[in-house]
Amino acid sequence: MKKICFVSINSSWSHSSLALYYMRAMLEPELYETVMLDYTTRDLPEDVLELIYQQAPDVLCFSVYIWNRIYLQDLLPAVQKVLPNSVLVIGGPEVENLVSNTKLSKYNYFIEGPGEAAFRKLDDEYFEGDYGFVSVRTHIPLKDIPFPYQEEDKARLEGKLIYYETSRGCPFKCIYCLSANDPRSEQRFNAVLPGDLVKLYQELDALFYLQPKTLKFVDRSFNTDKALANRIWKYVIKHDEAPVCHFEIYPDLLTNDDLEILKTAPENRIRFEVGIQSVHPEILQASGRRSDWPKAKAMLLRLKNETRLIVHSDLLIGLPGDSMAGVLHSLDELMQTEPAELQLGILKILPDTPMCEQATKLGYEWWTIPPYRIISSDALSFEEVNYLDHLAHIINLYYNKGEFYPQWHHILQSEAASVAFGKLLDYHLQHELPLHSLQKTKRKAVFDSIFPGTAENL
Repeated sequence: MKKICFVSINSSWSHSSLALYYMRAMLEPELYETVMLDYTTRDLPEDVLELIYQQAPDVLCFSVYIWNRIYLQDLLPAVQKVLPNSVLVIGGPEVENLVSNTKLSKYNYFIEGPGEAAFRKLDDEYFEGDYGFVSVRTHIPLKDIPFPYQEEDKARLEGKLIYYETSRGCPFKCIYCLSANDPRSEQRFNAVLPGDLVKLYQELDALFYLQPKTLKFVDRSFNTDKALANRIWKYVIKHDEAPVCHFEIYPDLLTNDDLEILKTAPENRIRFEVGIQSVHPEILQASGRRSDWPKAKAMLLRLKNETRLIVHSDLLIGLPGDSMAGVLHSLDELMQTEPAELQLGILKILPDTPMCEQATKLGYEWWTIPPYRIISSDALSFEEVNYLDHLAHIINLYYNKGEFYPQWHHILQSEAASVAFGKLLDYHLQHELPLHSLQKTKRKAVFDSIFPGTAENL
């Protein structure tokens, strides 16, 4: 019996790796002893190396992403030195970049593309077939992939963020997204088939049993399947044992029927991630994204005023043609909806996305190592990117922590969000205060200094 260790290197202790749980589900359990090992990029590589060595595995499995590729480039050669007889199986979106930048033995497996069918092939060969890159022409549809979690995973996953998906692929082809080149359009469930609904509810019950802090549905655009979305929302709303459930949605696709369901959700039961990215139609069109901002804005205001949902909204710095003035206008518009959190993120030029070619044509500059953030764009200088990045940190410090929501509601009635956040940023820069973190008492003192008397006016 071979011993297989699935090693996840996460960005935070609270995260988990869905891909490795899927790979475990591909195995014939009677042939293997399996061990799940969870670490983070903050763990010392020498400590992780020792813990892996103590397991004495026959096979070691890793999934490589932009947040852990550099870490694994340092760790994996050391793993091979102390465990020369262990076979490595490496997959994920960064696998080719890792292989090209790391000196690894040729006696390993590197999975290209969707991993389930390739891993099933390795299982059929008892991990003793031809080494090298492994790709399988016919992948396993999502509906046929076994449920990835087991009851005994509760001890490891309780209180963490765990992932679940009901679809693969995306009807929208945003040029900066990995899904832009993904032709799949797969559903795990058909909402009109009774058997599928039984399976769906069984899997949701199993997920609730694990008692995660957050259950994140990783579907790229969850509410494009309206019937299934409604079924799932109703189920998580009526079950008190359900955790916070996180969905990435398009607000302009929500309807009055959806809203009637969402109105019944208990406080903090449902969290929406809303990728607005820009409010300018010409910028969105150049990015391959379709969205109706006036319609989306109206729905975000209704979510704010008529439901108890948590709404996290995103904007992107550096989309083609988007200037400093354009980004700040999007910020002002989106803040009028008063989301619970707002992320002002810097565009990443991910390899193998259409954005990579577009950025080259337009003269972008960006980091060539993960996470591939832009340095400048066709419409933003390096200084402007830095300013907007600083503004993003100010938003995290003074808005996303939720400490001044009543005050912000009052402030935003009289001035634009970009002006208000800009005042806080100027204060930090003038007084040489850190942007990434600041004690709560100091945050309050700064806030009261910039916006004196705000609380008294409420």
